[in-house]
Amino acid sequence: MSLIHEYKDGEAGVLGFLREFRNGERIFRAEEFPSQLPVLQHWGVKDFAIRYRLGGIEHVLERADALARLEEKAQTLRDLKSRQEAMGRERQIHQLQVMKQAVTGENEPALIVPGAIGQCWHQL
Repeated sequence: MSLIHEYKDGEAGVLGFLREFRNGERIFRAEEFPSQLPVLQHWGVKDFAIRYRLGGIEHVLERADALARLEEKAQTLRDLKSRQEAMGRERQIHQLQVMKQAVTGENEPALIVPGAIGQCWHQL
């Protein structure tokens, strides 16, 4: 009988494999192999250990973790830039409304619609 556990998603799959076997061993549960579960239960197998001797993986995993942290920071920066741009648009709208009031002499309060509402409308 063969038991197959696949690591997919290309690079992410390889990193997943390395992370799971970081300490050289991974305990698998019989439930992780549903197609073979009846046979494993018949033999009384509840879990089993697989061992690999992998060298140099710490360096690879450290680099992958550093890359993941950089990607998170980049996403945070993109989010901040988007918020900053939205605030800038709202500020420009407010300034235009103030200028309009100064030119027309209208003393009615300006209606300011937050950019987030406009963005939501465009997403519908």
